[in-house]
Amino acid sequence: RISNAIGSIQQNGSIKRRCASLLNPGKVGINMLKKTVLAASVAMLTAVPAVHAMDYQGEFGVVLGYLDSEDPGLGTDVLYGADFRYHFDMVPTANVPLAEASFLNRVSSFGVSYVSLDDASLSILDADAQIYHNDLFFSAQIQRLSNGSSLTDYGATIGFFPAESLLLFVGYGRGDGGVDSDFDILSVGAKYVTALEGETALNLSAFYETWDDAVDSSSLALAADYYLNHRFSLGARYFHLDDDDVSDSGFGLGTRYFFTPLVSGGLEYEKFDDFEAISAELKVRF
Repeated sequence: RISNAIGSIQQNGSIKRRCASLLNPGKVGINMLKKTVLAASVAMLTAVPAVHAMDYQGEFGVVLGYLDSEDPGLGTDVLYGADFRYHFDMVPTANVPLAEASFLNRVSSFGVSYVSLDDASLSILDADAQIYHNDLFFSAQIQRLSNGSSLTDYGATIGFFPAESLLLFVGYGRGDGGVDSDFDILSVGAKYVTALEGETALNLSAFYETWDDAVDSSSLALAADYYLNHRFSLGARYFHLDDDDVSDSGFGLGTRYFFTPLVSGGLEYEKFDDFEAISAELKVRF
């Protein structure tokens, strides 16, 4: 349903998809990055002195967002949440983009997250574990939706690294649609991070998910992040949502900047014809 609200390797779905899932067991989103924000970020990139790498083991984040939807069940609302991830070993950060350090170094971890819509009185609690073993990747996840009643989804993912920083994976989940209406969830995806010239790098990811629910839902998410250096990235996203009743596409923009090796901030924006949202996130490592 709502892929980990704050994110993990195989969870790159759109915010609109997440919000609709909250209201409708079976389909969230981030407001426009203004040109002034991008310009200020680029200016900040050249103004701030170099940040030296610092290893970490845990990370805590908070997120606050605003969404505007034509869906009468959503309307305008405030999204807020928090997440925590703990790695079983220290995560080295030298000579890699700070945001990609745990993936590139293949450090296993577990995490929990909570996200809620204020006016709609909806919330999701999510827990997952990610395990790397040589060239193999395993993960398991459980999500609990609360909206007067409770629904629980669970799933597992297995993947492998055919190349040093390329992960391919498939997943299976079981969705809770209420009384006698559980459904299968199948997913496939990939993530690739490659170094370019100097400190620049590129992250590419793709994720496709199909639900064997009452309306045969599916979603596609494509994302690219360009790292201007190890601290700062600009990204673009494409989303496509489809079911028996509607087909819709949208786009997104994102950025993340490390003020210090242990403190970062991010902005995300998502836009569909009938939906848009913006969110800001602050993360602290230790």
